Amino acid sequence: RGLVGSEMCIRDSRKAAALAAKRHDAPAIDWSGERMAELESSLREHAPENVLFVLPPERLDLVLHRRILMLCYQLDADWFCDFAFGYLTAADGDKVQELWRRIEQVRARGTLTGDWLQASVTVGDKTLFYPDSAPPVAKAAGFEGPHYYYKPGRPDDDELVMRSLQEMQNAEVIEITGCGDPTGIWLFDDHRNIERERHWNYDPARVGYDPDGSMPRLLPSHFRKLQLQQPILWSGTCHSGAVNRVYVEGDIVSTFGRADRATVHVMKPEESLALSWLDAGAAGMLVPLGANHGMSVSMEVDFALRNGASLGETLQSTYNDVLLAARGELELDLPVEGQPHQRGEPVMQGGGANRILIGDCLLYTSDAADERSSV
Repeated sequence: RGLVGSEMCIRDSRKAAALAAKRHDAPAIDWSGERMAELESSLREHAPENVLFVLPPERLDLVLHRRILMLCYQLDADWFCDFAFGYLTAADGDKVQELWRRIEQVRARGTLTGDWLQASVTVGDKTLFYPDSAPPVAKAAGFEGPHYYYKPGRPDDDELVMRSLQEMQNAEVIEITGCGDPTGIWLFDDHRNIERERHWNYDPARVGYDPDGSMPRLLPSHFRKLQLQQPILWSGTCHSGAVNRVYVEGDIVSTFGRADRATVHVMKPEESLALSWLDAGAAGMLVPLGANHGMSVSMEVDFALRNGASLGETLQSTYNDVLLAARGELELDLPVEGQPHQRGEPVMQGGGANRILIGDCLLYTSDAADERSSV
């Protein structure tokens, strides 16, 4: 049972919502993205197991996601999520339709087995390459592939880093961990975040300001020119799921600057890592809208493959871990632009809650999908 909600006025995006509703034999509703009581009423009426929100990137931000998450476990008496949910978004309506076509191509391929490429950032003095290093649980599911460890430094000058990007074009699953911000994966020491003398006051014109090249990063431009083969992409780099509106937080102070109050930075489409991955051809992404812990990626991979779980169920497992730790009383900050930072939430709960799915809840990465296709 599913539900598709679309508040986009772009015709092509509404077509994608209609295709998703047809695929899953689900009702489609219009929702403004603001009236939570209206959404709650629809959820109680339809009692969906999965919900897909179709929306433009300027609507998908940390606050909207957290409001949905804080609603999704309150429809019954237990502590846990009452439905899985994901987002269908892209830079424009044509690209939303293209994303849905890629999702259907992955579904048509059936069981995924092939290249599983991992890329992590290391503090070592050289980039490392292990040719046969897929996670054990992925190997058991029929995957194989390399693990690259990126050293700090300019990516364009590192032959192995450039080679890893080319190899991503053959991967069915891509797994990326390390530190980062919405506009880049950091290939510099994140210790810079606590070096206050090197920070500036937030100025939208200075985001990513790096005149001396001391903060090298893998940028959206590195990924957008790739031709990915509809992979599932996991990322643990903080804020890498942001598609438009970014809250300027302390974990990205090195590249975004200091903000003494809740501050929103609005990215252009070409500045977003998430949109670059979609433009390059990703079919599903499990990524963080804000700060998170990279351990979530390993836990989600393990859950997805050991349980034959859908992508929606996989993200739901992360949320349920958070809700279990919170004993069903989740505390999340809902920043208000221009107001003082709240800083009231337990940091690990906030990190887990920040993870989102961009893609179809009922897409799978294991052969158990064949057994559960009737969900």
